[in-house]
Amino acid sequence: MNTYTYISILFFLCCISCSRTDYLNGKPDQSLIIPETLEDFQAILDNDEIMNGTEGAGAQQRTTGLLPGFLEGGADDYYCRENVIENNQGTVLTYLLTWNDDIYGSSWRISDWQIAYRPVFYANLVLEKLAGIERSENNSINYDRIMGSAYYYRAYMFFHLAQVYAPPYVPDELGGKWGIPLRLTADMDERIFRATLDETYQQILNDLKSALPLLPEKAPVSTRPSKAAVHGMLAKVYLTMHNYQEAYHYADLSLNITSALLDYNTLDTSKVYPFPFFKNNDEIIFMSNLAASNSAIGSIVYNATIDTLLLKQYEKGDLRRPLYYRDAAPMWGNSGMFFQGSLNGNSSYRFFSGITSGELLLIRAECRIRQGSIAEGLNDLHQLLKSRFEPSFLEPYEEQDQQAALETVFSERRKELVMRGLRWQDLRRLNAEGRNITISREIDGVRYTLAADDPRWTYLIPPDVIGFNPDMPQNLR
Repeated sequence: MNTYTYISILFFLCCISCSRTDYLNGKPDQSLIIPETLEDFQAILDNDEIMNGTEGAGAQQRTTGLLPGFLEGGADDYYCRENVIENNQGTVLTYLLTWNDDIYGSSWRISDWQIAYRPVFYANLVLEKLAGIERSENNSINYDRIMGSAYYYRAYMFFHLAQVYAPPYVPDELGGKWGIPLRLTADMDERIFRATLDETYQQILNDLKSALPLLPEKAPVSTRPSKAAVHGMLAKVYLTMHNYQEAYHYADLSLNITSALLDYNTLDTSKVYPFPFFKNNDEIIFMSNLAASNSAIGSIVYNATIDTLLLKQYEKGDLRRPLYYRDAAPMWGNSGMFFQGSLNGNSSYRFFSGITSGELLLIRAECRIRQGSIAEGLNDLHQLLKSRFEPSFLEPYEEQDQQAALETVFSERRKELVMRGLRWQDLRRLNAEGRNITISREIDGVRYTLAADDPRWTYLIPPDVIGFNPDMPQNLR
């Protein structure tokens, strides 16, 4: 890392360790301190605007988010009005909507990549700095928590980057497939190379399992990692790897620590922001938001209308329908519904993408059904829906065969986890096991289709990254 870059980074890090108000008011002198203590390292990881993608306060409110917005951009839960498409010809938005071979067009830099690798850098910096501090009986709890958190953040980002820029994981077809660049040091001058797909997932698993013994069962706030969050992430990773036995195991471990569900019967459907602020929502195990600063997801946030076929799937008495969606007419003067159901609790324009007890119940239900425990899996679904339906409209599931029960789980996943960046992941995963799901859109009389075996399920590495690393293999088209 060159000296100028290093000093700049240290200046930034120390700024987040001090009073943000003083720094933003032009008083940075007090914070010119090289991070070297456990308190400094915890402050780095507690900068939740960067590490979780949350919003700042008041006039300093930021809107960058965290996880790649492409996780939602290519999915089929939304469409955009014709006037929006007309006004965005030749932009990332229209290329996303039509699954163009090259979604970037003339956009040299898309911030999803940079935003997602930023927490990786800080996690690596903390891990390197920790190596210079002796772990002792007096500091062991803080030392372990900080180290475990750094491993968790790195794995969390690597996993979600892989869902965008690496091909779907197929256990018997790993040979010759590229994963993502695995930055494991804080050296910004280090050349980057793409790991294989297998190496990528092994690194994710290794980091999560390294974090597991170091973290407390629960964190005081959902922006900090915990054992429950690590178990939840391991469940998500193994689900993506089609290892349903391990996915069940870790989902169950997480739910044994915390299985709180927000009762939607207690919420006011007339409120603009019907969900409580995320710090007051016990169902959230780990907090993060989708990135919203680039032209792609930013346009979707402000202009997306929810797919009518999805809306029709909600049954009478399902409170997710009035809590997740609002009539677009008062805001935009047109028909349709827009999404307001983000669990961040204070914005309709920031999409929650973290981990909840509800998602883990769905993972456990699917894994139980896949392993033959159909009644137990359907009971997990029923437990979730008791907190989502008006009581008089909820009936226990009738006995189903395995395939019908799985279809029920997939339907509930889509209705429960909408606009969290998970639909894209689910479609990739299900197509990888041969379910042959094709999605399509019609725009100006032209039908655009993304077939199940299309290489466009994997996004191209951004052009600026390839430009600076010309030897890096690009994804196929």
